[in-house]
Amino acid sequence: MVFTLQAPFAKIRQLTHTDDALKEEIPNPARVYNSVPGIFHLNREKAFMEAKIKIAQKDSAGLIIDISDSLACLGLSGICLHESRIVDFSVSRIFQSLDRESYLEIFSTPFHILKQEATLAKEPIVVRVAPKDTAEAAQTPPVADTVPDKPLFVKLTTENGTIVYLCDAGLRGAGAEKRYFRKEKAKTVWNYLGSALRFKIPEYLPSVRICLPREDVLSIYRGLPFDAYLTLNL
Repeated sequence: MVFTLQAPFAKIRQLTHTDDALKEEIPNPARVYNSVPGIFHLNREKAFMEAKIKIAQKDSAGLIIDISDSLACLGLSGICLHESRIVDFSVSRIFQSLDRESYLEIFSTPFHILKQEATLAKEPIVVRVAPKDTAEAAQTPPVADTVPDKPLFVKLTTENGTIVYLCDAGLRGAGAEKRYFRKEKAKTVWNYLGSALRFKIPEYLPSVRICLPREDVLSIYRGLPFDAYLTLNL
């Protein structure tokens, strides 16, 4: 239990790369500067723009999530290829515990996505027999939509341990959503128990849950390359 309670504090220290006692001893001009009303908001927007510039310099598509404007965008080289309106969201409270300087440092850089998981295939394989000639091709009936009609949830695990969930907005509060996140919570519990048995502090994984229209979730997931980055503006 003690190790479990220490997990969020260990994650904060990991994200800030600074010891709390040391931060109190060393005067930080930026801390005073960001305490001025309105300055932190401007610096937060600046950090988000810096992250967007860095992700635009990548040679592959990336995901930009702007919660303050309720927008999610799949972009490439600074051009938005697919934009979606965020219907609902939730954010781990640990981000509220970050001091302002640490927040600006963390969110001014894109997050490298290490693992992508979903309840639907990213690249579905469809096997078809090619027609022998144009006459046979003309007689071939149109192919219906092959996307399975099943609950859609996408899980993106980033390098710093932050997990971003892309959820079908039509399933908010539904049984499918509850079952999915019940399984996710069970994985976390087993991870905590395993770490406790080894007398180690378990890794706390903060999360951001974004609800989008189903077709947008699928388009963004399948449009993201396997080696992708994302940026957040909370």
